[in-house]
Amino acid sequence: MKYVRNLMTSYMVVDQQEEIADWEKEMMGHCHHPGILFPESVKENGSIQYWYQISGKQALDSFLESHRMDYGMLERVLTGIYEAVSATESYLLNSHALLLRSDCIFLEGGSERVWFCYYPNREKTLPQMFREWMEGILMQIDHQDEAAVELAYQLYQQSVGTEFSIQKLWSMLHISYEIEEAPIEEEPEPLPKIQRKKEMGIWENIKEIWKRKFAKEKRSVEEEFVFEPDQEPEWKEGKPTVLLSEIDDKPKGVLQYEGSGGLPDLRIDPIPFLIGSDTACDGMIPSAIISRNHAQITKKGDLFFIEDLNSANGTFVGGELLNYKTKVSLEKNEVIVFANEKFRFI
Repeated sequence: MKYVRNLMTSYMVVDQQEEIADWEKEMMGHCHHPGILFPESVKENGSIQYWYQISGKQALDSFLESHRMDYGMLERVLTGIYEAVSATESYLLNSHALLLRSDCIFLEGGSERVWFCYYPNREKTLPQMFREWMEGILMQIDHQDEAAVELAYQLYQQSVGTEFSIQKLWSMLHISYEIEEAPIEEEPEPLPKIQRKKEMGIWENIKEIWKRKFAKEKRSVEEEFVFEPDQEPEWKEGKPTVLLSEIDDKPKGVLQYEGSGGLPDLRIDPIPFLIGSDTACDGMIPSAIISRNHAQITKKGDLFFIEDLNSANGTFVGGELLNYKTKVSLEKNEVIVFANEKFRFI
C-alpha cells in the first residue's frame, strides 16, 4: 500500500493480482452511496493496482494517534458500516468486500461521514474482519467513557459468536447505557458509577481486569520519577561547559510565522503536535483553506518529524508537497507551508 498525491488529488494505491470482473465494475458504477470508496483499476508495468481517491479524508488509524475512541466516534463508525453494507447489498455487490481496517476506514473533515474501501476479490469475510477490527479497537477505547467501554465489549462479544449480524450490531447502538445509582439510605458508601452484576459473565470480568491493569501500569509510571534532594548538582561533578552558541544551533521547536496574515508563532508543545483550523488543535491556524486536522509534528530523540494528515490543500516542506502518511524530518530554518500559510522551523 502506498499514497500518491498531486496538487489537487490524493490517492491510496493497493497492489492486486486480479482484474475486477466486468459485472462488478458495472454495478460499482451504479452505486453512488456517499460512504463507499470504489477503486479505479490501473495497469502499471504489467501489474494491477487499485487507486482510491481519498482527498480531504483522514484514515481512522491516523486519527486515533491523537484521539481516543469515544462513544460518539464508535457510534459514527458503526452507523457507517451498517449503511455501507446495506448499500452494497442493495446493488448486488459483495458486502464482504468492504475493508474493515483502521488504515482503510476514512473520516471526512468537516462532516460526520465515514468512508469504507470496497476491495474486490477479498478473501476474509465481514465477520472475520469485524472481529479483528474490534480486537484492536478495544485497546483504543477511551476508558473514561463508560458508555463506549460498555458498547465496545458487547460488540466484541457479539463478533465472536456464531450468529454475527450487522442488524444486531445496529440495534445495539440504541441500547441505553444509563448509569445506575443506589439509594443513599441503602448504601452510605459511594458506589461505582456502573453496578457490577455477576450475571454479566466473563466479559464484565475481563473489563474489570483490564481496568485494574491499566490503573496499575499508570501508578508504576508515576512511581518511576524519584526526587533525590541530596544529589550533587551537575556543575560540581566536572561537567564540561556548554557554549550558548552550541545551544542556539539546535532547533527550538518553534514554527515562526512568515506570512502576511498576522498569525502568532506556534510553539511545538505538546508532542504529538496537531496543526489545523479546528479550535481543539494544539497549533490552531484560523483559515478557511486549512483543514480541521491538517498536519502533525512528532519527535524522536532530538529530531522533529512532520506529516500531512491528507489535508485538502496540502503541506509543503522545503518546497516539496508531502504525500499522505509520509513523515519527514525537520531541519533548522526549514520552510513549511500549510496550504498558503508560511512558517519557518527554528
